[in-house]
Amino acid sequence: MKQRLYTILVLCMCPFMVKAVSADSAGRVLGQYIQAAINYSENIPQEKVYLHFDNTSYYQGDNIWFKCYLVDAATNTASRLSRTLYVELLNPGGKVIQRRVLKVEDGQCHGDFSLGHLPFYSGYYEIRAYTKYMLNFGESAVFSRVFPVFDAPAKKGAYAERRMMRAQYGSVRYGSERPSPRKGKKLNARFYPEGGNIVAGLPVRVAFEVCDNKGFAVECDGRVVDESDSVVAKFSTMHEGKGVFGITAGEDARYKVILGYDGREYDFDMPEIRKSGVALSVDNTSSDDSVTIRLMKNPASPPVLLGVALSCRGVVYSYGGVLLDSVLELRECRQKAPSGVSLATVFDMNGDVVADRMFFVDNKDYGRIEVVQDKAEYLAGEKVCMTLTATKADSAARSFPISVSVSDGDNTVDYKSNMLSDLLLMSEIKGYVSNPSQYFLGEEDSADRLDLLMMVQGWRRYPWRLMAGIEPVDIRYLPEQGIELSGRVVSFVKSVPKPDVTVSAMMTENEPSDSLRRSFMDSFMTDSCGRFSFRCDVDGRWHLVMSVSEKGKKKDHRIILDRLFSPKPKAIEYTEQRFDIALAGTSGSAGSLDDSLEEYGESEDTITGHEVIGSKAIMLKEVEVKSKRHSREADVFKNRAKSVAYYDAKSELDKISDEGDYIGQDLFGMLLKINPHFFKRFSASGEEEILYKRGKPLFVIDYKPSTLEDSVNYRSLYLESIKSIYINEELQAKCKYADVRLSPLQVDKRYGCVVFIETDPAKPAPPGKGTRRTMIEGYSVPAEFYHPDYSKMPEEEDYRRTLYWNPYVLTDEHGKVSIEFYNNSTCRKMKVSAQGIGYDGTVYDSKLK
Repeated sequence: MKQRLYTILVLCMCPFMVKAVSADSAGRVLGQYIQAAINYSENIPQEKVYLHFDNTSYYQGDNIWFKCYLVDAATNTASRLSRTLYVELLNPGGKVIQRRVLKVEDGQCHGDFSLGHLPFYSGYYEIRAYTKYMLNFGESAVFSRVFPVFDAPAKKGAYAERRMMRAQYGSVRYGSERPSPRKGKKLNARFYPEGGNIVAGLPVRVAFEVCDNKGFAVECDGRVVDESDSVVAKFSTMHEGKGVFGITAGEDARYKVILGYDGREYDFDMPEIRKSGVALSVDNTSSDDSVTIRLMKNPASPPVLLGVALSCRGVVYSYGGVLLDSVLELRECRQKAPSGVSLATVFDMNGDVVADRMFFVDNKDYGRIEVVQDKAEYLAGEKVCMTLTATKADSAARSFPISVSVSDGDNTVDYKSNMLSDLLLMSEIKGYVSNPSQYFLGEEDSADRLDLLMMVQGWRRYPWRLMAGIEPVDIRYLPEQGIELSGRVVSFVKSVPKPDVTVSAMMTENEPSDSLRRSFMDSFMTDSCGRFSFRCDVDGRWHLVMSVSEKGKKKDHRIILDRLFSPKPKAIEYTEQRFDIALAGTSGSAGSLDDSLEEYGESEDTITGHEVIGSKAIMLKEVEVKSKRHSREADVFKNRAKSVAYYDAKSELDKISDEGDYIGQDLFGMLLKINPHFFKRFSASGEEEILYKRGKPLFVIDYKPSTLEDSVNYRSLYLESIKSIYINEELQAKCKYADVRLSPLQVDKRYGCVVFIETDPAKPAPPGKGTRRTMIEGYSVPAEFYHPDYSKMPEEEDYRRTLYWNPYVLTDEHGKVSIEFYNNSTCRKMKVSAQGIGYDGTVYDSKLK
C-alpha cells in the first residue's frame, strides 16, 4: 500500500504558520504525475539478473561455472516476464567468443564456459548477462563482471604464478571492438550539491569525490575560497576519496575549491550557483526510526506548490504535495521503505525535477547462510562434510534452492561484492566502489560511509520524466517466451520491404541426441512492413532453411534476421582491473594482484623463431632436428594457437547478411568486413588485390602448402563451404606454407599473414533463389560439474581450484542442507560461497563459521 507523505498538513520547522494543501486543480496536476509514476512501475516492470560464479579468477583451460538469478527489479522475487537469458563471454578485446542461450525456469538457470578456445590470450575477460527486454532500459541494465584470466602455469598446479598479456587496445589480437579505458588528469574532482542545486542564500552540503588519473580514490585536504581568496570552508576526504563540506553561497559570488595533493595544489571551479530554486537535504543517519527530508527556498520569493515522491527500485512507496514558503521538514518512517536505494524526488507543476537525492535504507531483512565444516583443515583427497543453514532475522527460513561453490582458499583473487551488495546497491548506482560488501558488515560508521556514497551519484536508473509520463517509453523488445526469431523480407537490389509474401521455414537438428534427427516445417506471411516472426522451444543448434515465394512462385528476395541486438562492449576501466589476493580463511588481504602479476607485451608472445638484424635481413637460428616430424594434428593445433585472430565463417556471414549487406561469393569482401587490417587496392596491371598490413595474405586451404601457381585456388571456394578462418602473422607459419622456392626473406617481404581456411567436409553449395541457410541457437544444454570419488586415493595429483560446484542445492523446511565432496591434493583452507533468493525475494549470502 502506498503511504501518503503529509499530504494534508506540512509542518514548518522554522516559526512559520502551518500550511494546508487544498485539493484544487494544482493538487490534481501533481497527483497526475504521481499516478503516472505508480502506473509506470505496475505496467512497465523491470528485470535484474545476478550471476553467482564458482571462482574469482581463472587460468587457460579452466571452465567457468555460473548460476543465474533473474528477478523482478522491484521485489527481487523470481521474474515472471522473460524465459530466455543471454550470457556472453567477451575476450579482453571485447569480442564475444562464446554465448549461452539459457531457459529460465522459476527465475533461475545455469551454464558454463570453457577457456580452451584458440587462439587464447590472457587478460581481463568480461561476462555479461541480459534478457532482450532489459535492453529497453539501456545497456546499464546489463549484468557485467570482469575476471582476471591468466596463462596456464608452466608447472601444473603452480597457481601462485600469475602471468598475463598486457592490454594493447587496437592491436591485432585485441581488435577494435572494446574502447580503451579512460585516463584523466593527475588529479580529478567532481562535486555534487545535495539535492542537485546550490541556491544563493541557502545552506547546502556539497559532496565531492577525488580520484587520480586512473579513477582510483585519493585522500587529500582542501578548502573553498571566494574571489578575494578568503577561506569559506575547510575539509578533508572522509572515506575512499569522498567527503562533504557545507556552504552558504552569496548571490553573485564565485568560488573555487583548492585541493592539496602530492606536494601541489589544484584548483577546481564550484558548480553553478542559482539565484533562486529549491534546496533539498536528507538526514538518513541521525535516527534509527525515520528519515528526515528538508526543503528550503528563498522566503522572498512567492510560495510554490511542489510534489514529493519517495521511490525504491522504481516503485513509489510514499508521496504527497507540499506548499513551500521557506523551510519545510518531512519525516518518513524507515520501516515503510523497502531495503535498498531510495530516491527522494521533488517536482513542480510541470513535472520537472527541481531537486532529488538518493539515500539507502537498510532494514536488515536479508538472510544469511551459515556454513559449518566438520574439520578446520583437510588432508589431501580427504572427504569433506559441510552443513549449510539459511537463517533470517524476523522469520524462519523455508525450503528453497541455493547455489554453492567451494574453492581452494590459498592465494585466491579477492572479489568484494556479492549477491546482496549487487542487487540492493550496485545495480542501482554507477561508478567505482572498491568494496561494496563492506556496507553490509554492520560496522560502526558504515551507515555514514554509505550515505556519503549516495550523495556522489548523478545517474538515475529510473528517470523521473519517464516514470511521470512526461517522456514516452520506447519498448523495442517484449519479454521472450522461447527461442524467438524475427526479421524482414526485402527486394534484392533496393532493399524495399516486401509485404504479403510467404516465408517457408524448415528446421533440422544439427546434432541429434539419439538416432532420430528431428525437423520442423512451417510457413507464414509477412505483414504490411514485410516483417515476420516465429517462436520455438528447442535445445542445441539447428539448421534453418528459409525461402520466399509469392503466389506459389519463388522470389529472389533477401531475408534479413533481427539478431544483432548484443550490446557494444564497454571499456574496462582501470578500477575494474584492480583485485586483491585474499588470505585463506580470513577477510584480510595479502596484497594487490598487481604485486604478483607478471605482465608481458604482445610481441613477446607472437614473435618467435627468428631475430631481426638491422631493418631488412632475417637470420633463422640453426637447429638440429632429432625428434620425429610433428603430426598434422599437432601442426593444426600450433597454427591455431599462434594465430592472432579466429572467425567462425558461418557466423560472420550471418552477421553480414543480418546487417543488410550482400557480398555474394566475394572472399575479399568478407575479409574486409571482419578484419580492419585488410584493405583493397589495384595493382600496376589494374588488377584488384587485397593486402594485410604491409603485404599480401597467403591463403592456405586445409593446411596444404601452396605454390605460386596454385596460390589463387581460394577463388574457387564457395563462402558457404568455409568453416573457420585463422589469421597467423608468424614468419615460421608463412615459410612453412609458402612456395619452397622463396627464401625466408622473400616470404617475409611478400606476405603480411597466412589466412588459414578450414573447409566444411560437407562442402555445402550456395543456397538457391530467394533462399537463406543459417543456424538457430536453441537453449544451451549445461555441462555437468565433475566431482571425483576419492574413497580410494588417486594415483595422480589433483590440482582442482574449484572443489565443489552445485547450482541447485535444495534446503529442507528448516533451511538446512549438507554437502559432501573430496579435497584436492594441496588445499588446506577452503573458501565457501553460498547464495540464493527465497520465494519471497529475501536475498541470502554465506557466512563461514
